[in-house]
Amino acid sequence: MPNKIFYRRNLPHLQPVGGIFFVTYMLYGAVPRQVNERWRREYEAEIMLLDDSAKNESAAFYADSKNKIDRKFWLMQEKYLDSRKDGPFYFKDDKLAQVAVESLLFWDNRKIEVMCFCVMPNHIHAVLRTMRPDEVEGGVKVALNNIMHSIKRHSANQCNKLLNKVGRFWQEESFDRLVRDRNELSRTISYIINNPVKAGFCKSPKDWKWNYIKPDYNEFM
Repeated sequence: MPNKIFYRRNLPHLQPVGGIFFVTYMLYGAVPRQVNERWRREYEAEIMLLDDSAKNESAAFYADSKNKIDRKFWLMQEKYLDSRKDGPFYFKDDKLAQVAVESLLFWDNRKIEVMCFCVMPNHIHAVLRTMRPDEVEGGVKVALNNIMHSIKRHSANQCNKLLNKVGRFWQEESFDRLVRDRNELSRTISYIINNPVKAGFCKSPKDWKWNYIKPDYNEFM
């Protein structure tokens, strides 16, 4: 089955059909534009250096090196989001958090499998599997970027109505990372459900109202 490839700010991004993805999307303004732009420039600079230095290396070496760069910048973003003292924190409002959850679950078992998620005050983490054409009505191919666009568009419209506001609700880009094996899946799910604990919002993952894990994946808790 061909892989879906699209380009994000000149960087090729691979989204294989039927893949499992760790996705993070955040409220507009959760990371100020100047901070986000600085991270983007630093990330692209490191990727270009890797491209130059790994020309004669194996594909596995390149993938491992890029994985380390991705993780470095993802952890930087996570620390920033969890330490913010000013808003927006729209998902402290249960009505808005519920809209976000319903929008995420809308495509569950139709085009994606929602394995796990956590709604934080200013961002959402989720583990999603894009369904294969043989699992989808009409046999269509499911692209993660299209699904995320739909989820964010619907939730933005509904949340803006509740807030009586117009304009951007979500930051344009989402972070997504291909989960490559069972061990990585276990680590990712554990990270997600423990995020509110690490951020100091609760003492146990079970105490956080907006944590969810599909029963099929309880073994990874």
